[in-house]
Amino acid sequence: MKQTLTTLALFTGANIRRERTRKDVSQEVLAGKIGRTPQYISLLENGHRCGSLKTYLNIANELDVDLYELFICTKENANQSDDERGIRELFFNTTPYERRVMVAILTAARSALQSDT
Repeated sequence: MKQTLTTLALFTGANIRRERTRKDVSQEVLAGKIGRTPQYISLLENGHRCGSLKTYLNIANELDVDLYELFICTKENANQSDDERGIRELFFNTTPYERRVMVAILTAARSALQSDT
């Protein structure tokens, strides 16, 4: 698969987010431990920014993962369509309340669409 820098940034960001949430570490805590801001972590996770190798190494060390794990294109994120990635992006950095409301809205919209067919 040919990967552009943008694609790599999206995959790397998704991998950082996945590992960070698996370890139940907030963006704020991770940022503090590596000397960055939570906003910077958010930019990395959303693929809007590429970090330096040193930054990625610090993140990997703090999350206790091998550096290569942040850069691999996993089957999980490679098989997503643009729509799936877009939906996933909508749910990132939301509160539990916001996610519940969004799910309720999507559920209602799906029901309405299915009743029209």
